[in-house]
Amino acid sequence: MIRAGDYIASVPAWAKADLQCYHPPWIKPEDVFREIKERTLNYTSTDEWLRENPPKIEFGAIFVWPPYETDIDHPGCQTLAEAWKRATGRQAQFSGFKAVDDLAFVQALGIPGVSFGPGDLSMGAHGPDEYVPVQQVIDCTRALACMIVDWCGIE
Repeated sequence: MIRAGDYIASVPAWAKADLQCYHPPWIKPEDVFREIKERTLNYTSTDEWLRENPPKIEFGAIFVWPPYETDIDHPGCQTLAEAWKRATGRQAQFSGFKAVDDLAFVQALGIPGVSFGPGDLSMGAHGPDEYVPVQQVIDCTRALACMIVDWCGIE
């Protein structure tokens, strides 16, 4: 979010930006902060006025959700992939999850896991028109049922 100025018809005397940044598990949050600061200062150095009046960069309230990663060869990943294929007839696709969920904290305790569910972030996540297609809910429910049967050894 970017906010600037005090009046709609004036040149702003100030600007404030709040941002959210996702990064892979092997990058430390302090390295992300350093890179944001460096890139901002490098960019603003290209402007004559900003070179003379560099921005003040502060990191205020910082919320760090620990990134996580589970190897796709983990038995849970492979069992879920097979369950997905059996339930839907489609190959599973492994990818990064560009959001936060509870698994970040579970993995911080040393418990591996997978983020899995219907929908995707382009469907208005956390917005006024958030939705998930019913068929995706059905597909995920079937896949989870197959996963439970396979994982728990139920016939």
